[in-house]
Amino acid sequence: MKADVVVVGAGIAGTGVTHFLAEGGLRVVLVDRNYPGQEATGRSAGFLVSQHWNDHDAALARASREIITGVHPEGESGFTTSGFLRLTSREEDIPVMRDRAREIQKTGIQAEVLKGRKLSRRFPWLRSAGLAGGLFTPEDGYVDPYEVATGFLERARAQGAELLVNSPVKKLTIQGTRVRGVVAGKTTVEADAVVLTLGPWTRGLLHAHGIELSVKGYRVQALVTAPIPDLPALPMLHEIPHGYYLRPEGTGLLVGDGTEYDEADPETYDREADFALYTDLAAWLTRRVPSAAAAMVTRGWAGLCQATPDRLPLAGELAGWEGLYVLVGFNGLGVMRSPPLAQALAAHLLGRPAALDLDPFRPDRFESGLDFPIHEGFTLQ
Repeated sequence: MKADVVVVGAGIAGTGVTHFLAEGGLRVVLVDRNYPGQEATGRSAGFLVSQHWNDHDAALARASREIITGVHPEGESGFTTSGFLRLTSREEDIPVMRDRAREIQKTGIQAEVLKGRKLSRRFPWLRSAGLAGGLFTPEDGYVDPYEVATGFLERARAQGAELLVNSPVKKLTIQGTRVRGVVAGKTTVEADAVVLTLGPWTRGLLHAHGIELSVKGYRVQALVTAPIPDLPALPMLHEIPHGYYLRPEGTGLLVGDGTEYDEADPETYDREADFALYTDLAAWLTRRVPSAAAAMVTRGWAGLCQATPDRLPLAGELAGWEGLYVLVGFNGLGVMRSPPLAQALAAHLLGRPAALDLDPFRPDRFESGLDFPIHEGFTLQ
């Protein structure tokens, strides 16, 4: 099988790259070890918000929303405007929130810091005891990440892209320092360029060829509740420093925890939610949203995110390896980061000007490989 580009990994990043490359007229083969959207994408909460700790992410989130709503017809991505309320129990976070609110307002997006009675009046369902305040952005929302990925894929296939499923890539085809394709299951795909979007599996594939990449997998967890009678309309919530979050899921809730700060092996990690998570999140819901305290959990899971030394993604060609590209390391923010990076990487491969500068995301920007701690990606600083 021959292609101009082979993309490995059919999550939101891989399907996005495939869509933009196929739209540009290239022959693209997308390969996945399983089925599209079954790994990190299918286990994502889908937040698409404007509150970020750096200017890169603020721009990426705006561009991601434009891309998703532009590529996918109304309702197809599952985008829901719910608002986003980030809460903190630390008084020292309030000046940071005020600074971030001013930056967000400069982009024309509403943002407001709420404290004390003002917070309680705006959100009467919220038990605010112990809180210093919160930052509210009412125009923020969430998408169904699986629907976004499959939507990208449908358009890519309509433009001629091919898909290989149940085809794990264990080997790159290399001549000298030139990458010529991949061996996917029993199929060899020859290509002028290879784009790796396998998330935490990317490092293992590269390591087998003596190539090191500064990315680590880490485990996160989430639960979904049954419908909750008389539940008020809630925005997405995220409380720092604990890392608990929630968003509406039908007439129930999707509730998750923060980062586990230990590296996880993508081949052996536990995909089931820990029992302790059920009790921890139940306690948090009882403390913050009493009307949801009796919620019944219907399912839970664990997934993997990817950490990098500076918490920014890796996007571009690997130094010293012609034709080998990566798009990984989203630090739990794949929905907000990957669509514009996928579009920019595709523009580079097509030899066209890109709307986004990829230089800050160069994969070779670090001096050391894996000697770095895992930090929270979804935060304000």
